[in-house]
Amino acid sequence: MKTIIKFKRKRLLDYLILALIFCEILKYKPPLVNAVLLVLILIKMLFATYRKRSARIILLLNVAYIIFALYIARKVSFHSDIFWKNTRALLYSLNTAAYFYFIFTEQEQWATELINKVKPAINIFFYINFITSWGQILYYRLIVNINYVEAWDASSGILSSVTSYAYLFIFYLTYNLSSLEKKQKGQSNKQKLRLLIITFAVLIESALNDNKGLYILLIYYLAIYWLHRRKRGVELRGLIIFALIVACYISYQSILLIGIDGPIIRGINNIIETINVDYNPNATYISGGSSERFWEVYYAFQRYNALSYGQGLSAAPFQAERYLMFYHFGQSDLGTFLILGGLFFTLVTITIFMYYYTKLSKARGIQIIEILVALLLGMVFTQVISMNSMQIIFISSLLSFRLFIYESRTKGMIIDETKNNI
Repeated sequence: MKTIIKFKRKRLLDYLILALIFCEILKYKPPLVNAVLLVLILIKMLFATYRKRSARIILLLNVAYIIFALYIARKVSFHSDIFWKNTRALLYSLNTAAYFYFIFTEQEQWATELINKVKPAINIFFYINFITSWGQILYYRLIVNINYVEAWDASSGILSSVTSYAYLFIFYLTYNLSSLEKKQKGQSNKQKLRLLIITFAVLIESALNDNKGLYILLIYYLAIYWLHRRKRGVELRGLIIFALIVACYISYQSILLIGIDGPIIRGINNIIETINVDYNPNATYISGGSSERFWEVYYAFQRYNALSYGQGLSAAPFQAERYLMFYHFGQSDLGTFLILGGLFFTLVTITIFMYYYTKLSKARGIQIIEILVALLLGMVFTQVISMNSMQIIFISSLLSFRLFIYESRTKGMIIDETKNNI
């Protein structure tokens, strides 16, 4: 009993931080979650400074990044209130990434065992969100008969956005796929069938709530999964699973959505519209929805001094909307950072986050490029850095990288149950 009490006290701060991290990803959450979370993470790092080198690195990077951001902001017009609002948003995400880096390097045994033991809870949470999202879709489309973007975006279950739901599904799928080898054949076949049914249902769901990003992210993550798992002699199974998922998706789009404006057709139309309509070096206003993500990057260099210091890191909040020529300004971190902070600021920010990501996912060599591509995809499609709720759910997808990258090198996560009890 004494051991259990001592252990609980030792990990109390970690459990509190993880509870707040969970609260942050929810659509409805208590106020000041991010602020309290940041304070608790910094307290943990301060207490660990004298004995953990990684804690010292985290604190030094915090100070250096604030100074760097202040330097960039003062190079153009400076507005202190907006600057600190943007800087707080970056620090929330930066320290969340730093916390996961810390526990998966300095408390690896405990963190790895924890994530293995909470697998049932992860699955239950996904199922709750899955059912809730379907309920919202049916409510908006059948009962209220609403069919517009706000209703689509609201159909993300208990998560804050449909992109968050996409990352949660990727984590759920890859996490469960990685455990298939450890099951007996009968159990493995049942789990494969369940995963295929769930995947097919999520693909239909994503067509109904306009979650186009899920398809690109899913294909990318599963391709990486297969590339790594094939090293262990599972080429055929990985290829079959991947082919079945893609077949389900294509079948749904080509058969069930005849005559309906599904995400593939809508995505193609957006690209055509972007090329034909939005491309205008003298344009004064763009409201093309998804296409704005890409044109923010183009106009950042063509018009808004991305090669220098941008418009100023304190010129506008990250999620300003209707800023400059963009109706949905702020929906893409890559374009937002280039326009406000410039190329140098964007590259430094990516580099710092990549340091944490590669450490917590145990990536090396070509695997670092794979994670960089995942980050850039996230920055193009959403706010994986400027919004901590997205940062957290994005890190869950990096834990998927850790699962199949780590296992492909070590033939499984071997946990000594006698050393670290939870």
